[in-house]
Amino acid sequence: GKATALQLQKLVFRKQLELAAKWSRPVTVHCVNAHGLFMEVMRTILEEAKESCEGGLEVQEAKKVWRRAFPPAIGMHSFTGTAHHVGEILAFEKELFYPEEVEVGGKRRRRKQKQQQKVETPLNDGSRLDNTKD
Repeated sequence: GKATALQLQKLVFRKQLELAAKWSRPVTVHCVNAHGLFMEVMRTILEEAKESCEGGLEVQEAKKVWRRAFPPAIGMHSFTGTAHHVGEILAFEKELFYPEEVEVGGKRRRRKQKQQQKVETPLNDGSRLDNTKD
């Protein structure tokens, strides 16, 4: 019946995303009245990618693994979701690309903030390039 057809459609959609990720190809998703199913598949892929990182990968390396589980770009057309659904997709994107806190190997770690470092160069150490005196 309908439930079996829907399960098959989700499986085929997932396999298409996996192929696109494997070959680094963008995809276009026709998403009419299916935003919930779309997000279900996306979350499943992300959770499996996170599970594959258990074992102590550094946060930055783990995030690379997570991103490689997806195609490099996903374009959506005929999207019939609401602003709430768009917010849900954007939140997912943020989790994937800009997580403030991530779980790696069963431990929650805060993302390290890059610290500004002063780099001494001939242009900012007070000396002149031409070695002349003022």
